[in-house]
Amino acid sequence: MAKAGGNMPHVSVEKAPAPAPTGQSLAERIPSMTDAQLDALQVNAERFSKMTNDRKQAEAAELLPLIAAELAVRKTQKSAAAAERSKASADKRATARARKQREKALEAEAAGSAADESED
Repeated sequence: MAKAGGNMPHVSVEKAPAPAPTGQSLAERIPSMTDAQLDALQVNAERFSKMTNDRKQAEAAELLPLIAAELAVRKTQKSAAAAERSKASADKRATARARKQREKALEAEAAGSAADESED
């Protein structure tokens, strides 16, 4: 018999992706897909577009431009976010540099004042 709260091995459970909303087509779900899901959909759509099954080929042909457009939007958003982070980082470095220069100037001024007082 196993003890209560026994030595059961810990099993990690990964969170499964949310189920697809009912009533939505793939085209309608594209904006809410993760990048990995979108990449997988693109690979599959490209594969299906080369098949001879007319229904799947037609669906894939409809999806490919939508996928490409969504990927372009995301790339633009990521580039804009990266540029903003870069600007914020540059501003932060400039502020730190200016603060250090002010501190050095104040220290030099204080040292000069102390030297003048000791000469008197």
